[in-house]
Amino acid sequence: MDASMLGVGVGFDTLAAGNVFVQSPTSSPTSTTFVVPDSREGWVQSLSLLLNAYFHGRSLPVFDYSMIRQAGLPIRGFGGISAGSDVLVQLHQDVVQCLDPLIGSTLTVTAVVDIMNLIGRCALKLKVEI
Repeated sequence: MDASMLGVGVGFDTLAAGNVFVQSPTSSPTSTTFVVPDSREGWVQSLSLLLNAYFHGRSLPVFDYSMIRQAGLPIRGFGGISAGSDVLVQLHQDVVQCLDPLIGSTLTVTAVVDIMNLIGRCALKLKVEI
């Protein structure tokens, strides 16, 4: 995701298919909240936390997108205009929809490809906004 957000061409393999067990994220009465930083690294970290919840049975945090600048505001240092948080919210929702049906089984080739395409779509939407 990090490389895609930088505009670098990214390849991937499907070697995890059949080898990674998809687990139900653990739940706790005091779910942690992850305030997503308004940075490329913060977005990548949020996706990592989501994937680790499913692949390692960790707690799925509640994502707080309030620190992400609103759509249309300038991005200093990186250039361009902010796409806002909706793009990331959609990525999180789509990845959850992809992984939920696989809980209790191994990751499929289709799921790997779908998740990578979802990440690419997210990065592309960011580039379109710039």
